[in-house]
Amino acid sequence: MKQARAAAQPCTVCHERPPVALGMCLRCYKTARKVGGAAHARRIWDQQQSIGRPDGHGRFGILDADQDGQQVLCHECGRWVRGLGAHAWMAHGISAADYRAAHGLARGQSLSAPATRATQSQLARARVGSAGWRRLEAARDPHAAAAARDFTTPMAAATRRDAAPRAARNGEAARKGRVRVCPVCGARWCPLPGGYQRTTCGATDCLRTLAARNARAAAQRRTPPIDQDRAARLQDARGEALVAEARKVHGAGHSLAQIAAVLGIGLATAHRLVTGGAVPRAYRTPPATRDAGTRRKENPASAAADQG
Repeated sequence: MKQARAAAQPCTVCHERPPVALGMCLRCYKTARKVGGAAHARRIWDQQQSIGRPDGHGRFGILDADQDGQQVLCHECGRWVRGLGAHAWMAHGISAADYRAAHGLARGQSLSAPATRATQSQLARARVGSAGWRRLEAARDPHAAAAARDFTTPMAAATRRDAAPRAARNGEAARKGRVRVCPVCGARWCPLPGGYQRTTCGATDCLRTLAARNARAAAQRRTPPIDQDRAARLQDARGEALVAEARKVHGAGHSLAQIAAVLGIGLATAHRLVTGGAVPRAYRTPPATRDAGTRRKENPASAAADQG
């Protein structure tokens, strides 16, 4: 008997599974307790039990429409209108979200008349795939739209006011209309206020690249640049004189990367030059003392002219 009665009366929230407590199934009951505790679960049960009872000029949790489906009934004043969203704000000073909450309507329920909803649905389906639709898809930027979203209107403000407590109960913070861009790969995301304000998208490659950039920038700020006279002496020095000059520059506080940039060599070559005294091949022979054989190897055209 109990199983048959449970099958005949499904969950009052999802209307799918059999109830186990307060008229709710196990999943809906756990969700209600997780969100607001036992008191919140009891409040949901009380609201479900109140559905259909008189509420103002209408019924709690039900949006009444006329026989033709052209108008809906306002719970506040009893007027029949085509849409309650604008009417509730203009006539009673409450937003659509507050109207739904006050009269037990679902947050996603439309406040328009059935005929109006059907007409709007037909018009929306007719626009899909049209030339204007394709132009919109080509020009639309969802990230810019999220960043430029206006939360100053009464309906949007009420929506945010309703979403913030739910997000706080879930242990999260409501997102703000702000878009950040990863400086490495260009990915975009909306940060959570009060959380960790990351500077990249979080990918391993982007984190490593940004860390290397910051390290190079910090090293350049700490190390003074090589002046022009010292750079000229480095470039003109050859052999052991280059080793001595490079060690002198390095001892003055300049980095191996700066020495390598001045000489046009790699970082490993600059390290071997300063620490081991290994002179790069291009700086082994002084320009004034190079013999004719060296010049012939470097310039085959001049060697052919000498033989001629």
